[in-house]
Amino acid sequence: MMKKMEMNDKLRGGYYTPPEIADFLVHWSLNGSREKKSVLEPSMGDGAFVLSVVKELSKRGVSKPEIEKSIYGIELFEQEVKKVKKSLRNEKYNPEKFNLFSGDFFSAIEGPLKNKKFDLILGNPPFIRYQNFPSEQSKLAVEILARNGFHPNKLTNARLFFLLASVFHLKDDGKLAMVIPAELLQVSYAAETRVFLSKFFHSITIISFKKLVFQGIQQEVVLLLCDRNKSERKGINFVEFSDASELPPLAKIKSPSSFKSIDHDNDKWTQYLLTKKEIFLLRRLKNDKRILKLSDLAEVDVGIVTGNNNFFVVNAEIVNKYKLRPYVIPLVGRSAQFNASLYFTKKNWEKISKSNGLCFLFSYDQKTKKAIPSGVKKYLKLGMQNSVPNGYKCKVRKIWHYVPSVWIPDAFLFRQIHTSPRMIMNQAKAVPTDTIHRVRFKKDINKEKLLASFYNSLTFAFSEVFGRSYGGGVLELEPSEAERLLVPYLSKNNIDPKKVETILNSKGLETSLDYVDSILLAHGLGLSRNDVDTLRKIWKKLSKRRLERKKA
Repeated sequence: MMKKMEMNDKLRGGYYTPPEIADFLVHWSLNGSREKKSVLEPSMGDGAFVLSVVKELSKRGVSKPEIEKSIYGIELFEQEVKKVKKSLRNEKYNPEKFNLFSGDFFSAIEGPLKNKKFDLILGNPPFIRYQNFPSEQSKLAVEILARNGFHPNKLTNARLFFLLASVFHLKDDGKLAMVIPAELLQVSYAAETRVFLSKFFHSITIISFKKLVFQGIQQEVVLLLCDRNKSERKGINFVEFSDASELPPLAKIKSPSSFKSIDHDNDKWTQYLLTKKEIFLLRRLKNDKRILKLSDLAEVDVGIVTGNNNFFVVNAEIVNKYKLRPYVIPLVGRSAQFNASLYFTKKNWEKISKSNGLCFLFSYDQKTKKAIPSGVKKYLKLGMQNSVPNGYKCKVRKIWHYVPSVWIPDAFLFRQIHTSPRMIMNQAKAVPTDTIHRVRFKKDINKEKLLASFYNSLTFAFSEVFGRSYGGGVLELEPSEAERLLVPYLSKNNIDPKKVETILNSKGLETSLDYVDSILLAHGLGLSRNDVDTLRKIWKKLSKRRLERKKA
């Protein structure tokens, strides 16, 4: 939905659907048939889909009584239902003869529509985070999903509830066409949804756009076209266009050769942007027992959650002013504080400190009130004046100014990735904030060689497949996703970490990848030149795609 509503409508996730998208999804759903079909739009909004269906069926010679009888629409907000009815009158239809419901979708499918199955379900459900989902609706939605074997949590947004609850009301040969957030293709909380859809539908087509199609929000969306008809080509097809104006005739998106077999696992669907050859290579390497997961070699944990970086992350000036030196440790708080090196040294950290950068973590473990030094007391008073103890993280601590879970990692791993993933050795004995992950190497692991082994085309390719990207072009790796990364850390590992560092600093990232790839992928694993080139191509293709969204 394109037009932003007032605040209450923003909370319900209301953005009107561009007409070219509504018309395209309707055309795909009807797909040339003049048969009598029952159609449901579960969240009508301004009725873009209802009106498009009416016009399309009318063009195909379907009578008014048949059209009125076959279309069902549900909308929570009465003022929106009135808009739909007015639009239907403008098209010379009697809106009272349509099956339009004013109320909650989940109550409707548990009430008057409980036993109703539909040929077509289509629409643009509201994008509402769980915390903004009205409690009565969310409770009922959770019950519906749980009854059908799902395990929704507080990360789940309303569109996923609408999507799944709609699927349960499709006929055996039914079709579903919806606008959904692209994040549902990649976030962990939607993993069981992806597995379910891949088994429930015979064919799935996903259409994405290089440009954001909803103005005013940094929310990437895709069109999800699902068909239960077993006469259709089985598998998944991923198609991309610049924007909604480029949506083509249906024949252009239904090339039989473009459908790929679906792995019924928890993996993200962004992998289906790749060619069949590229997907098969990744699947083959994923099953290669010689290639370890990062979790076999190291533990990845979030950085330190201070509760208030403005108070706990300080510079040398603050340290000196309040005499905090005994109560601070070296810290790195932003990825911009690192240079291109594989190593973050004490010298690097000292340079940040001398420039008065934010590079100290303050944490005071109060033993007795009498023991509090005067400088610390003044700084704590400043924190109280700024309501730092009232913040959620600080409030739940026994001692609000004592930061828990502080340990020095062996290495850092970037949580947010621009062009490529980065692992950096922690020679400065610093700690990171939660914008950077902490890495602890397992016993008997050659730390230097693991660090160098991380910089290869295979690991980089899987970072794009396992990570998640957002509208702004950034790739994000959570600890569990980072631990799944495949790393060619081989027992006979002749990689020279110092040489990797030298090449990286003098000739750049890709030349250093060439060196590591030749030793670990080509010589170590015996991959062909073509396979190695394909892995590099996968990384560059997927990273370029998400970075282009930043420019769009």
